[in-house]
Amino acid sequence: MGTWVLWTLTAPFRLVERARGNRRLALIGMYGLIAGAIGVLSWRQTSLRGLPDVGDPFDVAAFVGREVSQGDDAFEAFGDALELLDDRDLIAMTHDLQDARKADWAVLSPALRSWVDRNRRASERWKVGAERSSGNPPWMDAEDLWEGIERVDRLVSFNYLALMEGARLEGEGDLAVAWEWYRALMRAGFHLQRGGGYGERLRGMSSVSFASEEMQEWAADPRVDGTLLRRALADEREAGAMAVPNSETLKAEYVRVKRTLDEPWRIRRSVRREDPRVRHHGWQDADSYWYRYLPGYLEARWWLMQEPERSRRVARIAYANWLAHCDGVTAFRPPQAGPYPGLFTTAPQSPAEAFAYPSELYDWLESSLLWDAGIRQPSDRDNWRRREDGRMATLLVTLAREAYRREHDGREAPTLDALVGPYLDRLPVGYAEPDEAISQGEQ
Repeated sequence: MGTWVLWTLTAPFRLVERARGNRRLALIGMYGLIAGAIGVLSWRQTSLRGLPDVGDPFDVAAFVGREVSQGDDAFEAFGDALELLDDRDLIAMTHDLQDARKADWAVLSPALRSWVDRNRRASERWKVGAERSSGNPPWMDAEDLWEGIERVDRLVSFNYLALMEGARLEGEGDLAVAWEWYRALMRAGFHLQRGGGYGERLRGMSSVSFASEEMQEWAADPRVDGTLLRRALADEREAGAMAVPNSETLKAEYVRVKRTLDEPWRIRRSVRREDPRVRHHGWQDADSYWYRYLPGYLEARWWLMQEPERSRRVARIAYANWLAHCDGVTAFRPPQAGPYPGLFTTAPQSPAEAFAYPSELYDWLESSLLWDAGIRQPSDRDNWRRREDGRMATLLVTLAREAYRREHDGREAPTLDALVGPYLDRLPVGYAEPDEAISQGEQ
């Protein structure tokens, strides 16, 4: 048996030895091609060895399939508001919209005033949605990132409408109803972040920021009495409880990554168009590369690298790692690994606990054709909740200080501790120095 196997394996060499001239060259070329093909297939077959498939890092079906009753769903009312919204002239009014943030009805252009009047029905319906307790965001079903962003961008128009309605009411002296519009803007900002990825998160945070700025100016108005400020404190605490954890945003991003990897033709189509958003492995400025003229090159490379399976496994491990620590206190998070600032040096909380040291992922990340093209890498700077908690803490203390002044003949609170009890249950994080001067908190 062994002799027969050896004879079979050496047969090509005997044939080459016996052949002469062009026939020998043809045999050498043919055997070289066969050996190369076998080598390529063998490399491809073993190219994912060492890269485990740990499965989804959380229950994706439960995350996407959350049910909300229609009466509690903010986005049911938001959808109605968008049907009523007239935003055809927004581009022409881009410069004028900066005046909307000044909360002064007197400075608004006639075009803006007319726009507010035309959209009052839409604004009222949006306000109803903002006051609801929960929501089922439409971008949970969006096929890709850009579709979700387009839906959010239209809702952002209501930021300006709410600010201008509040400015109008303040000008008319109706401070209580003006506060309702600012409160609705803050709540809508938190609704926008619910179940959304990076785009929705940043736009929602912008809405919360707009609201917080106007609320602080509103609180400083001497026409606002202690009763209104106490109501505002209760409303602010309720709105603050809607803040979204960092993990929710990362889970939404993972869902989009998963959909992209299940339909990788979307990214391949972008590459063929030389889409400027796609920039990896020479894909940016692709017109200067020779393979632009070989349509099958990228498909062959994807096949050889076992994409999208390679990127799918990398994404599962990376997201498991981020999700294990993204909601933790920054000071107590593990050290970060290597050139990828979003990865931590402890094992991800996933089945099989793959990669005790995520720095081992470095080569896999580099070999992924989709990592930079289809997956946005989180960063330690993406601690959105910390920034939002700091902003809400500043607002809470501001409202409490103003309430103290109204109820103590205009005197400032001697210490922050004096606010605890009558106005605050406890001091927010960052304000726990009882003998210090009033802190500005974390912005």
